[in-house]
Amino acid sequence: MSIPVVDFRSYSLGEKDVRADQLQELSGELKQAFT
Repeated sequence: MSIPVVDFRSYSLGEKDVRADQLQELSGELKQAFT
């Protein structure tokens, strides 16, 4: 089962520096949820 890779940066180009940590946590949670 392959996990689709989502580029979260494309959703927060205007505030990627502010949301970087939040997006990284979300990405980690999604990886745990699908593995």
